[in-house]
Amino acid sequence: MDNRRGENQKTYFRSVGRALLADGRWYFATREGIDVGPYPSRQAAEAGGVRLAKALKGAKDPIAARKIIGEFMFLMGRSNVRMP
Repeated sequence: MDNRRGENQKTYFRSVGRALLADGRWYFATREGIDVGPYPSRQAAEAGGVRLAKALKGAKDPIAARKIIGEFMFLMGRSNVRMP
């Protein structure tokens, strides 16, 4: 897997197991440490993760990735973001 500039070699965006349940709501995790959601189900969160992963394919660095994630959240109407 290719990493973006400035990322550690062990940083991955996995397509399996990225959905998580927090406070009764489903999110998916990004390699930038952002939990995107909430979604009504695990399946919906995983589908959202797949859509975002496709959008992030063109991101060359973490700053560009965060901008794409922000735009994704806005367009998908996801108002809750869990960030480190």
